[in-house]
Amino acid sequence: MISRTKADLEANGTVFFVNSDKSIEGKFSCSGCLAPLIEGYIALCFSGISIKCPKCETVSTTPEPSPGEIIPSRGIMNLASEEYRLSSNIDFSKNVVIVQDEIIKR
Repeated sequence: MISRTKADLEANGTVFFVNSDKSIEGKFSCSGCLAPLIEGYIALCFSGISIKCPKCETVSTTPEPSPGEIIPSRGIMNLASEEYRLSSNIDFSKNVVIVQDEIIKR
């Protein structure tokens, strides 16, 4: 799970990831308060990633790939089942795939 403290919220807002390609307008928002968590969201880049909203503390999870769907092999960042604190925003591109480790094991 990816999280942020209340102090981080005041400094950086609710967005954790920002797409470096500003022409992509998709968003992934908190399922509780609808605060934006990922700007420039591309579904194939985030598979089964749980993000704890720093505003309302609801945990929202990006969709997992369908059974048999192939995860792109470009620049995979595999997150173990732990909690990661991101104090600032992270730029990403369509060339990076962030995936929960349980999905890789399937």
